[in-house]
Amino acid sequence: MKVIFARNHRIGSLLIRLFTVGDWSHVGILTPHGVVETTWPRGVHLTPLKEFNARNSTTEVVDIGVPDELAAVRWLIAQLGKGYDWSAILGFMFRESWARPNRWFCSELLEGACIAGGRRRFREKLHRITPKHSWMVSP
Repeated sequence: MKVIFARNHRIGSLLIRLFTVGDWSHVGILTPHGVVETTWPRGVHLTPLKEFNARNSTTEVVDIGVPDELAAVRWLIAQLGKGYDWSAILGFMFRESWARPNRWFCSELLEGACIAGGRRRFREKLHRITPKHSWMVSP
């Protein structure tokens, strides 16, 4: 499964990188139809790759091995239209759990897709997955 990590020079990106002490502020999953991502206020949606790249100053594509990539993509498609988990931003500052049913932060969405595709990348269930966490795990 191809995943695209991103950052830009906007205040939101800078704050996420500051509070997570990471290089990336956003992550999306590449599909044959475009990038599945979640952003505020749109929630989970499909973005053309060209638009995704234009919005970000730096991106890097990583191939994450999942046993059933089709199941991961189907799960992602089922998430389209669900809300953005804006409480995750507060969770950065207060170190709180931010998991919310039917609402997704970008790195939560990625890890949910990995699980749906048959691969749990973290040993324990995490309630605060940041782009930094997703980047640090081996593909």
